[in-house]
Amino acid sequence: MKLKKKLEIIEIDDILTANNSYLSENLNHYMKSMLFNLRIIFRHNMDDDLENLIKFYYELEDILTKNIKLENEDIKKLITQITKITLNTTNVYGMSIIYENTAKLIDALYNELKTHTHPVTFNELINILNNTTDENTKMSIINLLKSNFTLEYQQYLARINL
Repeated sequence: MKLKKKLEIIEIDDILTANNSYLSENLNHYMKSMLFNLRIIFRHNMDDDLENLIKFYYELEDILTKNIKLENEDIKKLITQITKITLNTTNVYGMSIIYENTAKLIDALYNELKTHTHPVTFNELINILNNTTDENTKMSIINLLKSNFTLEYQQYLARINL
C-alpha cells in the first residue's frame, strides 16, 4: 500500500495541536517542526518516490498524536532512524531544509534520554540521603551527587535552604 503524502503547509492546525504529554515541550516542538518541514519537501517533490520520508513522517505524527510513551530504547532507535534518513536520502529537492531541524531534534532526543535516567537516579540518591543516619553513607552520597549531578544537587540545596 502506497502511503499518501501530506502536502498542506498553510492549514497546519493538525501539527500545531499535536502534543505528546510524555515528552518535553522542546522535543514536541522539534517533532512538529520536522513534520512541517517534511510537508514542504513533499510539496516540492510531487512526482518522486519518498516512501522512507513518508513512513518517517507518519511515525513522528503517531508519536505526537497517539501520546506514545517512548522508552530509552525507542528514543535510541529514533535517533538512529533520523540520522539514517537524513544522511541516506539523496536526490530530493529541498532536503537541506531539514538539516538544522534534524540536528535540533536529535539534540532534544538526547536530552530526553538524559531526563529518563538522571531524575530517577538523582531522586533515589536524595531519598537514601534523607533516610540514612550513617554519616559515612551520607558523605558518600553527597560526593556522588556533587560529581554526577552538580546542577541538580545545587538546585536541591537551594530549595531546601529557602
